[in-house]
Amino acid sequence: MSAVLKLTYEGEVRRVFLEQAQDPRYDLIRDKIAKSWPEVKDYTAKYVDEEGDLCVFCPASFHDFLVISKQASTAVKSSGQLLLRLEIVAAKACVEAEFSMRKASEQHPSAEPSGQATNHGQDQTAFPGWDWQDPQNIQHAWQQWF
Repeated sequence: MSAVLKLTYEGEVRRVFLEQAQDPRYDLIRDKIAKSWPEVKDYTAKYVDEEGDLCVFCPASFHDFLVISKQASTAVKSSGQLLLRLEIVAAKACVEAEFSMRKASEQHPSAEPSGQATNHGQDQTAFPGWDWQDPQNIQHAWQQWF
């Protein structure tokens, strides 16, 4: 069965034909990606699963990628050609996004995600100069309020 590898990178789509003799293999697909965009050295390839989630294309997920691709090809086309779709994300783009988030959190420390509420559900603007994280302030607050 012949296959077409449809690669998307930064909005550009490239189609790579896999000969009938070439069974889709993980290393073959990685090689085709590298030849399609030789300027992208460090990247992550992702595919969309049956629930619409972006999954990382890796050796552990390769079988899942093939099964999903075969199901999608059967549903969309009747030509018998396997369509393999991958989205390529450069590692540089990931690093730049992380850098932008760090820079924004340095400029606006209160906007930095921490996984915990920093003000314990209270509006910090109601208490100017108050540091909810400082245990001394909590002790002091009880003395003021009672």
